[in-house]
Amino acid sequence: MKNSPCPDCSAEVKIPEDAVDGEIVVCPDCGLELQVKKDPAGNTELAQVTKEREDWGE
Repeated sequence: MKNSPCPDCSAEVKIPEDAVDGEIVVCPDCGLELQVKKDPAGNTELAQVTKEREDWGE
């Protein structure tokens, strides 16, 4: 497993070796959902998952 820091709380987040691009992992400390991003060179980073909400014309 590879570790990467959480962008919110800096805790170590474990990324499974077999994680695929787009997979969601959760920070064990703050509970933030993070998306695994892999580039063609095989480097892995985490990005915060943003959830779209309905605005209902507000």
